[in-house]
Amino acid sequence: MNVNVEVDDQIVMQHLENMTDRLRTQLEVLGNATGQKIQQYAQENAPWTDKTGAARERLKYNSDIDENGLVISIFHQMEYGIYLELCNNEKYAILKNARDATLPEFIEAAKRLRL
Repeated sequence: MNVNVEVDDQIVMQHLENMTDRLRTQLEVLGNATGQKIQQYAQENAPWTDKTGAARERLKYNSDIDENGLVISIFHQMEYGIYLELCNNEKYAILKNARDATLPEFIEAAKRLRL
């Protein structure tokens, strides 16, 4: 029994290009969903006592895709945020904890991405 298979390289290239677009779309969705969860965790679990609420309210995330892949950031938008993170033996730090708390769920979601 002989089987003859012909491959159209144009069709293969088109499918590979579409795969890249689908993966990028999935990464954008995953990045935004994870960023929102990190931000929410940070705002709900920040260990300091609010005076104005500005530091808690202005904890924000950013999600972007660059040449290295998906980058999700969580950051303070108040000028004193760095002191909350680094001073007093990190007693008021929240950024690393927010990242670490959401990391297992992110990893499981990333495993489910489909090309």
